[in-house]
Amino acid sequence: MYQDSRQRDYSNHSSQIEHQKFKTSQINTEEQVVKYTVRQDFLNVIGIAADFQAAIESQIKEQNFDQIMAMLHNKLILQVNLSSSIHYDQQYECQKSHHLKEILYQEKLKAKQFLNSILAQQKFDPKIEQHLRIYLNNCLGDRPQMLQEPLNSIKSKTEFNQETVQKILGSMNSTDQKYRDLQSGKTQAEELSISQIDQYIKKRKDATQKKLKNESDRDCKCQVM
Repeated sequence: MYQDSRQRDYSNHSSQIEHQKFKTSQINTEEQVVKYTVRQDFLNVIGIAADFQAAIESQIKEQNFDQIMAMLHNKLILQVNLSSSIHYDQQYECQKSHHLKEILYQEKLKAKQFLNSILAQQKFDPKIEQHLRIYLNNCLGDRPQMLQEPLNSIKSKTEFNQETVQKILGSMNSTDQKYRDLQSGKTQAEELSISQIDQYIKKRKDATQKKLKNESDRDCKCQVM
C-alpha cells in the first residue's frame, strides 16, 4: 500500500511537471506572437512610408506619375487603417492576461521610441509624417481605435499584373508560415534596433527608386506597386 501511494505521488508530480512545461511553452508562444505582430506591423508601416518617400524624392516627370503618387499615398493610408484594426484586436486579446498586456505595452513602447527617433531625423515628407503620427498616437497608444481614413481618388486605370498578384500571395503565405513557426516553437520574433530600421528604410527606398526609374525608362503604364 505504501508503495502504491508513492507511485501515485510520483505520477501526480510528473503530471504537474508536464502541465507546467506545457503552460510555460504556451505562454512563451503567446508572447512571441504578440511581439512578432507589433514588430512586423511597425515594419509594414515604415516600409510603405519609405516607398512613398522614395517616389517623392525621385522627381520623375511622366504622364502617370501623379497617379503613382496617389496610389502610394493610398497604400500608406490603407496600411495605417489596417494597423488600427490589428492593434485594436491585439489590445482586446491581451486584456485577458496581465502578463501579455505588459508584453504588449513594452513592445508598443519600443515601437514608439523607434518611430519618435525616425520622426526626429525628419526622414519623411510632412504628408507622410501626418500618417505616421496617426499611427503613433492611435495604433501605438493605450486605447487604439479602428480607423477608416478616406483614400485619394485615382483617375487613371490601374493594372494588376501577374507579378504583382504573385507577390501579394507570396507575402501572405510567408506571414502565415511565420505564425505557424512561432506557434510551433520553431522560431522567435526577431529583435529590432534603430540601425536595422534605418537600413530597412534605405533598402526600401533604393528598391522603389530603382523600380520607378525602370518603369519611367520603359514608359510603362501605371501599376499598383
